[in-house]
Amino acid sequence: MIVLKIHFKLICILSFLLYTLLPISSEAFSFNDFKEFQSSKTKRPTLQVSAATIPEAIKPGERFTLHIQVILQPGSHIYSLEENFTQEKLATQIKLEDSNLHPLSDWTETPPKLSLDPVLKKTVKIHESIAQFNRDYKTTVPFLTKTGEVSGKLIYRICDNKTCSLPLNSQFKVGLKFKNN
Repeated sequence: MIVLKIHFKLICILSFLLYTLLPISSEAFSFNDFKEFQSSKTKRPTLQVSAATIPEAIKPGERFTLHIQVILQPGSHIYSLEENFTQEKLATQIKLEDSNLHPLSDWTETPPKLSLDPVLKKTVKIHESIAQFNRDYKTTVPFLTKTGEVSGKLIYRICDNKTCSLPLNSQFKVGLKFKNN
């Protein structure tokens, strides 16, 4: 009985030392603390967003596709438009500013890659290198001018193998060219 008490005390002391006195190191944190986030702004991965319509010239009232392309730096990724899991809001979002467009479909995207995210330690749907998003629309009111524009923003978290950004957004704009019958 005395031996068991000594072993129990020894285990408690060793556990205490392991968890309080020795530093616990982990390469991946879910998200940076604010100071690290602020100091890492200069080295944070970036992306380029561009938008176009297909076809380039649109007849008012006819169907066309809004195409958004995202080019990422090597070693970085963004999350899919689809929710990866319910615990965190990671999905990339596309929001249009008020426009005279009527959506005819949901957003589609290039097939995302399933990857074990070393930051979150979960399997997630991501885009690396280039991601493309498409949605079909039609104009809902007659346009009085020969040109117009659609603008919006891509809301995303950009990650590398060690950190993920807080939600960011990139603006995009595409000029609409209309053709007469």
